[in-house]
Order: sequence, then structure tokens, then C-alpha cells
Amino acid sequence: FALSGTVRTQLAGTPVPNAVVELTSPTYSFLAQADANGDWTLPAVYADDYAYTAGAWGWVTGCGIINDLGVGSGPVELLLQQGYADDMALDLGWTVSGDATVGTWERGVPVGTTINNAQSNAGADVSGDCGDQAYVTGNGGGNAGDDDVDGGSTILTSPVFDATGVLQPHVRYKRWFFNGGGSGSPNDAMTIALSNGTQTVTVETITSATPGMSSWQQGDVAIASFLAPTAT
Repeated sequence: FALSGTVRTQLAGTPVPNAVVELTSPTYSFLAQADANGDWTLPAVYADDYAYTAGAWGWVTGCGIINDLGVGSGPVELLLQQGYADDMALDLGWTVSGDATVGTWERGVPVGTTINNAQSNAGADVSGDCGDQAYVTGNGGGNAGDDDVDGGSTILTSPVFDATGVLQPHVRYKRWFFNGGGSGSPNDAMTIALSNGTQTVTVETITSATPGMSSWQQGDVAIASFLAPTAT
């Protein structure tokens, strides 16, 4: 059967243009993209219970369950809260650059790695968000050195967001870092940087000496403490 729906902003009821909608069940998976009015259509869907994920850059990704979708199911309305948030459940336009020969950033379900039978890289997404995907530097699993970053750097960049019009804009994130083994002293680092279109500043540098290695850690950055908030 054909299924249609719309994605709208909570409270305001305005369309979420170009939103991505994903429906999955143990058997089926469907992906749709809304138009400028937030409307989407799937021409051929099979009856089942579905988990849905809906999102767009500038809105908080929404997820949940739709039971008993079948012939005669009316249009599906999905409501999203406005705000910049991305738990990587959908591809919302992050870009990957850099010159690393292996271990470049990719989005997927994390495949854990170990060193001396101890956990080194995450074997699961951070808990409490939509979906089970994250951005990982290399995702081949196995030993810590099998698909780690080598030969250069790999850079993950978010889409642009507007930090004006907010009294105290912050950037919050969850990160995981491991550096160990190999020959010599561990000397890799993860750098978190913030750009406002004209300036780029480092807000956190994580090394093997930073507490909390091989675990999810919370970052919280007050933008104005580092540079002037702008629309870019």
C-alpha cells in the first residue's frame, strides 16, 4: 500500500522542509525525503509495526514506534522540536576530509575493538539517543590497531548552524577516544574545534593522558568563551 505523511515543527506547526524519514521493522526498511512543505510519500509499504526516525538539520531528530501500519492507514504526522541536534541516526550532511590513509570517519553502528582483551573502541552507540549509529574513525572491529587512524588526520565537520538569537549558546557533544599500543609512546590526539566563519579555535584536545579514555565522555562548550557567536 502507499503511505504518505508530513513532518512539522512542534507547537508552531510549520513544515520541516527536506526532512528525512526512515521506517524500519525486523523485515522491511524504507527511506523517504520530504519536500519543501514537509510532505513525503512511500509508494509501496508492507503492513507491519515500524520504528520511525525523522530529522533535518535545525531540528531535533525524533524517533518512536508506529504500530499496525497497513492498508487504510491515514497520513502519518511526525512532529520535531526546533533546534540543532544530531545523534547520527540519519545522514544530515556532515562532511569528512583530511589525508589519513586508513581509519577515516564513517557513520555506522560501532564495531568495538580491543587491546590485550580490554575494550579500546566503543562497541555500541552512546545510550539514550535515537538509533544505534555514531561517527567512528574506521569501523572494522578486531584489534585496536586494525583500522585505527594512520598516515595523517581525518576531520569531521558539521553543517553550519546559527548561534545568534540565543542568550547563552552552547555546543554539547559525546566523544570517545583511545590511543595505546603500537611502538613508542602513544602520540595521537582528538581535537574539537569551533569555527564562526572567520575564526577557528580549539576548544578541547584529548590525548592518552586525558582522563576517561575508552569511555563516552560529555563535552560542553560555551561558544562566547572562545569566539563571537555568529550565524555561521
